[in-house]
Amino acid sequence: MVRRISVIVVVCCLVAAAAQAQVATTRSGGGRSSGERAPIELGGFYGYSWTWSQDAYWGLEPGKVDIKDSGFWGAHLDYPVRPGTWLELLYTYQSSDVVFKGAVSGESSQPLKVEYFQIGAVQALKPGKTVPFTSLTLGWTSVKAKDTGESSSKFSMIIGVGAKIYASERVGLRLQARLPVTFTSGGLGFGFGTGGASAGFYGTGVVQTDLSAGAFLRF
Repeated sequence: MVRRISVIVVVCCLVAAAAQAQVATTRSGGGRSSGERAPIELGGFYGYSWTWSQDAYWGLEPGKVDIKDSGFWGAHLDYPVRPGTWLELLYTYQSSDVVFKGAVSGESSQPLKVEYFQIGAVQALKPGKTVPFTSLTLGWTSVKAKDTGESSSKFSMIIGVGAKIYASERVGLRLQARLPVTFTSGGLGFGFGTGGASAGFYGTGVVQTDLSAGAFLRF
């Protein structure tokens, strides 16, 4: 909760600063004159995420851990820093199940929530009414098992490509494909059952792939 509040405070500060800004900048798309301040873009999106299974252990038992493919939602704030480049604040929430497939015990699962808190850059590839872009954000992933209450936070990054479609001066659409990567270094664990054992990822990271679509307002 503290982290969510921190993100909201940062967003509010950026919005307030932008509203008071008097420096004129050039916007990269959508038809405004060069003497006007480039607008901030605030929007939400919904998508579907696929997670690649990882080698893992449950106590001493080897197996596979996977986060079930599921929908997710999120919000973003893009603050223009120069024509065609935005500073992005990003939040993503996914509710799913984490599944352990043990070599001996079989399959066990429990409800899970995954949250991404990110900051980074969005770079337009060309100006126009439809603006293709690339994005790179850094931050952390918060993972919490709903039943046991176990939680863990790890450094993460999200690489993305997509397009902004400017439907009008104030409204746009956003389509995006992303590759979120959470760096675990073997330290991301989940508890299963009542025996106190936990399942932990091997390797260096958990990789997801997702597609999303959304809308944003410009002000």
